[in-house]
Amino acid sequence: MFLLCILVALPGASEAQVATASTAVVTKAPLPTLAEGVLSSHQGLLVELVTKAGLMPTLSSAGAYTFFVPSEEGLTKLQTQSPDDLKSILSQHIVPGVVLMKDMRDGATLKTMGGGTLRILKKKDAILIDGIRITSGDQAFSNGVWHQLKGVLHAPVSLL
Repeated sequence: MFLLCILVALPGASEAQVATASTAVVTKAPLPTLAEGVLSSHQGLLVELVTKAGLMPTLSSAGAYTFFVPSEEGLTKLQTQSPDDLKSILSQHIVPGVVLMKDMRDGATLKTMGGGTLRILKKKDAILIDGIRITSGDQAFSNGVWHQLKGVLHAPVSLL
């Protein structure tokens, strides 16, 4: 933070009457990318699986994305998947563009990077994406936003 002091001399004022004004100029650090968010999330399994799926370059890019982050429990069910299957599953969690919780409308659909469609359901104070509750949302990043889910979207039937 920088502090800028400005001395103002009023017309006809003596030295003792000089007023001092100070203004704080705050410089904010740039937001991290979604990929940096994944790396700093303290969710080792998330880092491992997103990397294995080859999605880190996408989450590092300058595009705008919404990432519906699977829960640790949901990710555990995906550990044995091949890189191609992981990419297919996790791509269903990424939507091009920034979708904030306030913009989610009951019954609306979102097109995913994986070519699928997610349906939004609003129930009392909760927002569900294809039946999976958002536990926390609107975490901002330089290239998008992420919403933490209570499960995993579009898991193969054998994993449910």
